[in-house]
Amino acid sequence: MPDVVLLHNPEFFLTERMIQGGKPEESTQSEFYKRIESAFEALEELVEEGKIGAYGISTNPHGCQWSCTGHVNTAEATSTERLVDAATMAAARRGKSRHNFKVIQMPWNLLEPNAAHDGDTPGAIAQARSLGLDVMVNRPINAIPPPGFHTGDWSRASAHIKLRDQKPKPPSLALLTNVCQEALLDCGVNAYGRDLSELALMISMSVPGNSVTLVGATQDQYLRQVIKVLDAGRVSEDAAIAVVRKLRALLGEIEAGALH
Repeated sequence: MPDVVLLHNPEFFLTERMIQGGKPEESTQSEFYKRIESAFEALEELVEEGKIGAYGISTNPHGCQWSCTGHVNTAEATSTERLVDAATMAAARRGKSRHNFKVIQMPWNLLEPNAAHDGDTPGAIAQARSLGLDVMVNRPINAIPPPGFHTGDWSRASAHIKLRDQKPKPPSLALLTNVCQEALLDCGVNAYGRDLSELALMISMSVPGNSVTLVGATQDQYLRQVIKVLDAGRVSEDAAIAVVRKLRALLGEIEAGALH
């Protein structure tokens, strides 16, 4: 029996409506959450039958920079509160007072840090935790850069880039590495000597509220790298927040055109 089953990016429904006629109206949003409620009701039934342990959703909620299609995440963003409301209604229709919606999966990486708590703004991860959901972070290495972030081969906001050391290393990735290392050193963590992907994984797993960081291991070297980071352990939440603040400041400058 699977512990948890996730609906994967159901907001493509909103994307399709955007393609057909611009920004989805409230009627479209309402239809979307009714469909979510119906799907959740079916999943509640599977929990009752002992076929799954719980359910969740993989989505890009409000607070994530980009949608699942790579557009700016506005019209396609999902509301975690409305997702929980849909689960509550689904459970009620099954005659239950408590739902089994337990997990939300969302992207987080060094170039898309806005879902994380930065000490001032709680972010989508903290909101999900406050609503009783465990958070799984995906795409810790596979990032969508903001406009203006040049990596040599990539410069489009819709293009994914790998947060891994390259030879020669593009100046933008070298800058990203240095920002993370300096922020960690200010918190007493010496991360010099670690490559960019190790930093990305270490900080991702340390982000306040994140329960699990999902990684791809298509090559042996990637798996060995994950094990190396796990052996090193998490950094403190304060250190992770310090990195998030530095990243937000850097990306703000880039998006404003201060860096080229």
